[in-house]
This record gives sequence, structure tokens and C-alpha cells, in this order.
Amino acid sequence: MTLQEKFVEAFWDADDLGVRGFDIVCARMKAGTKLCKNIEDVMKQRAKSEAEYGRAMLNLARKMECCEDTGVLGASWRLLMVQTEKMYQIFERASAASLNLAKTVKRFNEEQKKKKTQIEERIRKLHHARQQLHHKTADLHKSHYQRCEERDTIGVQLKAARKSVTVPTRDIEKIQQKFNAVKETCNLTGQAYKNSVEMLENLRQSWEKETETALETFQTLDETRIDFLRHELWTSINIVSETCVDQDECCEQVRLTLEKCDPKDDIQEFIRKNKTGAIRPAPVRYQPYDDDKAHYEVLSATTTLPHRVNTISTRAPAPLPPNVSPIIIPSRPAPPSTSATYVGNDVAVTQSQRNQIQATKSYTAENPNELTVQRGEMYDFVRQMDKNDMWQVKKRGSNVYGLVPKECFGSVMTYL
Repeated sequence: MTLQEKFVEAFWDADDLGVRGFDIVCARMKAGTKLCKNIEDVMKQRAKSEAEYGRAMLNLARKMECCEDTGVLGASWRLLMVQTEKMYQIFERASAASLNLAKTVKRFNEEQKKKKTQIEERIRKLHHARQQLHHKTADLHKSHYQRCEERDTIGVQLKAARKSVTVPTRDIEKIQQKFNAVKETCNLTGQAYKNSVEMLENLRQSWEKETETALETFQTLDETRIDFLRHELWTSINIVSETCVDQDECCEQVRLTLEKCDPKDDIQEFIRKNKTGAIRPAPVRYQPYDDDKAHYEVLSATTTLPHRVNTISTRAPAPLPPNVSPIIIPSRPAPPSTSATYVGNDVAVTQSQRNQIQATKSYTAENPNELTVQRGEMYDFVRQMDKNDMWQVKKRGSNVYGLVPKECFGSVMTYL
């Protein structure tokens, strides 16, 4: 089993005024505070990025146009719109969670920073006082050492003077007085130095005890910081993972729908919902001018019509399929007209006649073979269809034909 060392056992300095170990621990405390701040900033930035991405997803969902396509493909597109908007909610939740983590880290860091600062300031003050007293003790020691040396020197002179027979008694007394004064000064400096040493030792013990407590507290704070940041980072990564899982779940819903998409099925559903019929328009046949001219000559020679009567030729036109698409055919000059005939809504008019009708109400085409008409506009009546009360008309001034309900028109004015 590996021996677990502690701050209080590993960060001392043998030098009287050495604080290198304490400085290393304080540097670690500051590095931990800086790491907390970095983690807080990253979480804030992540929360901001997730919020911006969520809003981007919401804008994207709003810009996605609703698909009119039927079948599974259209349903998949509409589901993608819904899931894209749901992703906005997912990232909004992730942003709020990241922001809460950043606030928690900030609060924790401020509390630890306050404790670390108080401890460090207290130890720094003790160390400063210890430094000052140490320098003062060193000065007293130096002064005491000098007085002692001076005392020893005068003592040697006094012994030599007493042994000498040539030194006057007066000089010996002077040397004795000087020796006594230096000895007294030496005793005073020695006492001052001794007192200073005792004070320095007491201060050193106090500093050592406070430093020991500080190192233990620093280690506890650092262990708490590591455990806290480990938990917060773990939670942050879980938020990212949960966001990815939720986002993938949204995508999975769309994928499950797309798996059911079959081109043939979608085509069949579109046909079933929108089919208009299987009968195609009748072929367009060429009508010689001579045939039409001969028909008009025979009709004029055999028919006597008043100026306006409620009769018309009963020759029925050739029937056309009910789903006749609008077509454009070449125009030809109308035959000369000699009289006018009023025709009601229920009377069929021959295709060789030119009939003017006015729309009494507007109608919007619902099928490709129908024609959109506007109220008050004039049209040429071509013929009445057999089955569905529809008229085939031609828009005046153009060669566009189409079917329109006959109730959209009033009376027909026919010019032969």
C-alpha cells in the first residue's frame, strides 16, 4: 500500500525564513481558483452556444414550408418539421442546465477563494512579523558579540597591566573602570539578545502552528475542489450526452417513418386522391372551309327565321368526352351572318354557329379541362355537353376552349 503523504508533512523549508513550500501550496490554490473560473466561463459559453443553436433550429422549423405531398414522404417531412422544433426545446433545456452549473461553480469558487485568501493573509502577516523579529534578533546578536569581543580585549589589557611593573596604578584603575563598563554593556546586550531570541522562538512556534493548520485546511479545500469539479464536469458531460440522445430520438422518429416510404405506394395514394378520369380529349380534326360554306348556304336556303325567335337548328353536334381539356385550335373567319336567333339554356347549338354569351357569375376551373370565367365577360358558345350540364365555350379574342357550368351564363345570342 502506497503511503499517503499530506501537505502538512511535505511542504516545509529548513531555512529559518524559508517559505518555499508554503508558496508552492499557495500557487496550487490559485491555480485551482483559476481552473474553476475557466470551467465557469466554458459552461457559460456552452450555455450561450446551445441557446443560439436552439433558436437557429426554431427559425429553421418556421422556415420549413408545409409539404402538400401526400403519402409517407409528405408525412415524414411534416414530422421532421415537428421534430426540428422539438430540438429547439432540447437545446433550451441544455442551455439552462449548463447555465445553472456555471452559477454553481462560480458560487463554490468564490467561497473557496475567500477562505484561501483569509488563511494566506494570516500566514503572510505572521511570516512578515517573524522576518522583522529575526532581523532584530540578528542585530542584537551582532551587537552582543561585538561587546563581548571588546570586553575580552580590555580584560587581556587589564591582566597585562597588573603584571607589568612599569604601568602606573592610575592607568590600571582606568583600564579596570573601562572593563567594568564594557562588561555591564555586554550583560545588557546579552539580555536583550536573549529576550529577542525567546520572542522569536515563540513567534516561530505560533507561525509553525498556524502554517500547519493552513496546510491542512488547504489540503481539505483542494480535495473538496477536486471532488466538486469532478462532479460538475461529469454532470456537464451528461447534459451533452442527454442532448445528443434526445436529438437522436427526434431523428429516429423521422427515420422510422421514412422506412415505411415506398415510391409506388406514394404514387398510388396520390392518384387515388387526385385522379380526374381516364377518358382523354377527342382528336382534333381538320374542317375544310368549303364544307362549312356549303352547310351555311343550304341552311340559309332552306330556313326562314324571324329577327329574334326561340328556335334554332336541331342538328346535334358530335358528342365529346366529358373531361375535355382546354385546347387551342386555329381560328378561321366566321361565316356571314344574316339574322339572329335567341336560344335558351336548355337548347343545344350546332358547332357551325357563332354564339355570343355573357357570364352572369364568376367560376374558377376545378379540373384541367375546365375554363375560368369572370362575371360580365363575353364568350363564344360552342356546345352543350350531354351528361353533366356543362357548356363548352371559347374565350373571345383567343383560341382557348374549356368546360363551364351553364348556370354561369344567361341567354345565348346566335348569329347565323
